[in-house]
Amino acid sequence: HARCVVLCELSAAVADHLLPWVDLSASGAAGSLAHELCALKPLIFSKAKERFWAKLKETTKKEGNQPRLRFDRHKANRAVEAREAAAAAGGKGAGGGGGGAAAARLGSDAAVGGAAAESTLFEQLLEQIDGLSSSGFRRAAATSGDGEHRGIDVSMLASSEKAFSVSFVSEAGQDAGGPYRETLDNLCAELHSAALPLLVHTPNATQLNALDRDKRMFNPAARSAAALRQFELMGALIGIALRTNAPLPFELSGYTWKLLLGEAPNVGDL
Repeated sequence: HARCVVLCELSAAVADHLLPWVDLSASGAAGSLAHELCALKPLIFSKAKERFWAKLKETTKKEGNQPRLRFDRHKANRAVEAREAAAAAGGKGAGGGGGGAAAARLGSDAAVGGAAAESTLFEQLLEQIDGLSSSGFRRAAATSGDGEHRGIDVSMLASSEKAFSVSFVSEAGQDAGGPYRETLDNLCAELHSAALPLLVHTPNATQLNALDRDKRMFNPAARSAAALRQFELMGALIGIALRTNAPLPFELSGYTWKLLLGEAPNVGDL
């Protein structure tokens, strides 16, 4: 009981009085306050961290019109099918072991044979957001006439928000949330396919008892300027998922998540 009391006081003190003053981007510097604070992360209650995260999202939201994006799903399906077929053919030609390399070649060229003029949803998104301000995707949650929230928790409000509205080429309909959610799911599915070069299976994909079996890691061969730009967009999608409480099924290995968080992986992660 005494230990629980200490943890409660620690969580409240850190969330209310310390976190707002610490630059967490310096967490990689050993000995810094940010580094020591991040080392305490397992001891801080999730609710305390969630309250701080909700306040952070509320503070950094922007007023303005919601970006309107248009996608051609038929073109995207043709692009994905053509690239996956070419990747499968490349894997067979290399005795079954060249699928990852084939996927990397496909993504770097961004086109395969007859699919040269086709674009995946992910590539269509990349084309449309060039020139748009990132603040446009951090729209404020709906408020009542007096500017105050309608007595609803900020995190609950955010779950109903969309970072952008969606329309489909040659498809009628209004985006009330379904097309937006479907687009996010399809974008994530493309990232985990051979149609894009960013993610590949971890080397232990064939080991039955491996901890991160069937998980993905960053493709070390995707180092072109175009690939780095796509990695930035993938990071933006993760940011959108966090800001709008819309989980996306990113199947990344624990090692990869640690690298994204700026933490040092250990032998256990390997």
